[in-house]
Amino acid sequence: MYEANNFHYLQLITAHFYHYDWQHLVLNLLTFILLVYLIPANNKERLSAILLSIVFIDVYLLLLDVRFYAGFSGINYAMIGLGCYHLIEQKKIKQAIIIIFSLLIYVFMFSDEPHKISSTTSWHTLKQAHILGFITGFISKSIFHHKWRVLVLHCSSIF
Repeated sequence: MYEANNFHYLQLITAHFYHYDWQHLVLNLLTFILLVYLIPANNKERLSAILLSIVFIDVYLLLLDVRFYAGFSGINYAMIGLGCYHLIEQKKIKQAIIIIFSLLIYVFMFSDEPHKISSTTSWHTLKQAHILGFITGFISKSIFHHKWRVLVLHCSSIF
């Protein structure tokens, strides 16, 4: 868990895999498995989206006044970002807009409820991690798409 008052650099990695309770862990894992199955991307794209989302979220945690962070919802949202980019590639703009709009509604309207850890402690969803995750998934896919397009154009110009 990332804890600003008791900070150690290792928390920048472990915070994404630590969860406040079993329900939090199970929901994140099931969501991740479902998204990996449903989102058309190769393993390099998925790994780059995961790593990029961790880096972006960690920079956010360090630069802004975030006291606690745990979970990998941001990583799940990176998978959704990959999927949205794929929809746009397929010229399915309406579906991509519906997904983005739905995610924004969820993040800003339905994720405000505090989650109790104990009788004296509760945590709130870090909405910014979800948004950063989505953006990094989208960026990651666009980087791979552009890189391969440049390679294909270069190879085709040789022949």
